[in-house]
Amino acid sequence: MGKELVIGLDIGTTSVKAVIFYLKGALIAETEALINTYYPHPEWAEQNPVEIERSSVLAMKEVILKAK
Repeated sequence: MGKELVIGLDIGTTSVKAVIFYLKGALIAETEALINTYYPHPEWAEQNPVEIERSSVLAMKEVILKAK
């Protein structure tokens, strides 16, 4: 059997972070993709769910490429 890996995705308010670990805990690769926040009116903050999805997919692709 090959090496068992775990991929993690942390979707926060400013960015999406993706990491890949060996199952036993050693870090293999990590990356981060930013999420835009828009301020259409005073005291309002908005984020586009399509951008969050794109940032998530981008982060996963990048971390997989880094991990080879």
